[in-house]
Amino acid sequence: MAYRRWGALIYTMALRGTGDPLLARDVTAAAFAEAWRQPGLSADQQKVALTAAVRRGTMAARSGGSAGGSAGGSAPADDAAAASLLDRLVVRDDLTDLGDPDRNVMLQLINEQADRGDISRRLGMDPSDVSAIVARSLRTMRTRLAGSRGAS
Repeated sequence: MAYRRWGALIYTMALRGTGDPLLARDVTAAAFAEAWRQPGLSADQQKVALTAAVRRGTMAARSGGSAGGSAGGSAPADDAAAASLLDRLVVRDDLTDLGDPDRNVMLQLINEQADRGDISRRLGMDPSDVSAIVARSLRTMRTRLAGSRGAS
């Protein structure tokens, strides 16, 4: 079940982090193997465990560690760029996980850079409702991202 739900995201994170499809498969397999050793996790906890495991695996692979063992290390700037990319992928996935109207509001806010007044007019909502949705969505996403970072 976890693989069907998170497999594409985890593989994409590994591929973008390593740049090598074979190494990305190894990192993905290692991430799921690690997560499966943690029974009883909720869906959000599975995602946190998997993203943390793929971050560790990607960093290890980039520095020549055991997740496939590429030759040579990586510069700290490269590691920071890879970590930033992984965070963006997690945020994008968290946006996808938001239900409507939360997802619609956040996508307009982020992608279209619309302000709360524009969003409320477009969606026929009260501006205070839009503000409440933004605050709730940001709290949810911040908690998920902090969990992903804290577990790595």
